[in-house]
Formats: sequence, C-alpha cells, structure tokens
Amino acid sequence: ALGPSSPADKPAAAGTSVEDVMPIATGLEREELEAELQGKKRFDMDPPVGPFGTKEAPAVIESYFDKRIVGCPGDEGEDEHDV
Repeated sequence: ALGPSSPADKPAAAGTSVEDVMPIATGLEREELEAELQGKKRFDMDPPVGPFGTKEAPAVIESYFDKRIVGCPGDEGEDEHDV
C-alpha cells in the first residue's frame, strides 16, 4: 500500500516539467497534469477550512461528484463535540 511518502508524492527529477511528461501520461495522471497546465488543482487533498458548520449554517464541502462522504475530527473549546 502506498503511504504518505509514496513515490507519487515526491517531486519530479530535476529538469523535467509537465510538458516533458504529457506525451506518456495517461488516465488520472494526465487529468491532473492537464489541470496543472490550466493553473487548477484536479485533486484537492487539503482539508476544508473555515467556520465550524452547524445545521443553520452548514460548512460547504465541494465535491467533483453529486455526493461526498465527510467526517469531522472534532474541535476544542466552544466548538467541542463528541466524535
């Protein structure tokens, strides 16, 4: 299984660029590279940030799909709750 330090997470070798890799890239890698060329992120792996969501004012979690399963790691202080 690939862990947090998988080869895919390592920077490309010195001197290579998206343009160098595009001719051989396929599938999801190609989608990611095409998005990078447009200045976009195809896969947003960063956790959402912003105010704590409530029923009255939910935190909006964007998704590429119609639905998305999300979880909450909890918080401390005023926003503390059971996880």
